[in-house]
Amino acid sequence: MVLTEGKPSSLIYDFKTEERLYTGYSVLLEGIPHYSLFVITPTSIIYSKINEIILTERLQMFSLIAGIAAAITILTLFLVRWNSLLDKEVKYRTKELEESNKQISLANIQLKNQDRIQKEFINIAAHELRTPIQPILGLTEFVKTKTKDNEQKELLATVIKNANRLKKLSEDILDVTKIESNSLDLNKERFDLVNYYMVLSNNFK
Repeated sequence: MVLTEGKPSSLIYDFKTEERLYTGYSVLLEGIPHYSLFVITPTSIIYSKINEIILTERLQMFSLIAGIAAAITILTLFLVRWNSLLDKEVKYRTKELEESNKQISLANIQLKNQDRIQKEFINIAAHELRTPIQPILGLTEFVKTKTKDNEQKELLATVIKNANRLKKLSEDILDVTKIESNSLDLNKERFDLVNYYMVLSNNFK
């Protein structure tokens, strides 16, 4: 037997109408088994204890599962509530964005109208400004050719130079309005760049 080797041993056997657990323990003296201690326990007692333990474990497991289910339910309700709040917030922000887009669209239309009115005004002003310049230039150049007074010629030359500058400014304004409205027509022609620069420098002196 294992018991004779100093190791505990156990065995279940039938005793009359019930089972019994036979357990033996060796008593060692100086490492050598001399005595044996036997414990005989009805298995019904052991099973009742086991059943109590199993019942306790089942109750704990049930409580754990119930707690987890309750936590999942609360979390689900929280997520549903949070999703509802987020949905309301998204709808509110979307409505605000749509209103902002409408206001931006209206402001854009107003800006386009103002830009169109401004371009029309600049175009009309440039035309109206250029209209009296040509007679002023013609009459001033005519008077300059008729007068013999050098001082008057210098004054008339100053008037002619500034009138030409004003004419060039009005032409530039008209060109800008044409460029912005995509109606500027460019004509290619050959010219002396050095001579053109000299004339341009003299006009702005």
